Amino acid sequence: MAVVLLSVVVSVSVLVGLADTASAATCSGPIRDGEIRVVLVVDSSDLGGGSSATCLVVPAGTTGSQLLARRGNELGIGSPRYGSSGLLCAIDGLPATGCGDRNSGGYGYWAYFFDGGGNWTYGSNNPFSKRLTDGAIEGWRFVSGGCGCGQDPSPRIGPSRSLFPALAPHLPRFPNSRLLLRQVRRAAIRRAQTLGDLRRRFHRVLAMQTSSSKLEQQRQDR
Repeated sequence: MAVVLLSVVVSVSVLVGLADTASAATCSGPIRDGEIRVVLVVDSSDLGGGSSATCLVVPAGTTGSQLLARRGNELGIGSPRYGSSGLLCAIDGLPATGCGDRNSGGYGYWAYFFDGGGNWTYGSNNPFSKRLTDGAIEGWRFVSGGCGCGQDPSPRIGPSRSLFPALAPHLPRFPNSRLLLRQVRRAAIRRAQTLGDLRRRFHRVLAMQTSSSKLEQQRQDR
């Protein structure tokens, strides 16, 4: 079971207070700067559960432990359960008891997989220290009698780009509202000043024309 322990053990301190830092944006976007989309597949069929794929928007550099915790918060099913050693024991409350126990067929444990280019690849590294990138697909399957090796069955839902919903176009950031208001006011003042100058010029020209007309009338009267 040494390989399994290496792949799923995580320091408990890594899990505390980090899941809430993820963005609240939906997976269909638009996605803000510094955010990525990741799909997490969980297969608990061997425990009487099901197989599901969840697309999540998280900050770039999110770890595997943060992703699991974020999924639990998003779906309202609570956080994964870990043993005192840091071993991942349960996802979605399954199994209700036990943690990587040995049985007649091998071990009952959560096997970790990642997208290896359209196919699942068994993860023998520590998924919880892994920093995720945009488009990553992570998978977990509970194996009832596993060997803790690459021969253990992978999640029933395969890694596919179709697991990601269509992405809405990126929305440009609007300028600061106060700055925009100041710019509008300045433009309005400049326009008002220009109109005021035009009015004054018009009145001066009108006054000059009126004065000329009066002088001409006076000459004619004489």
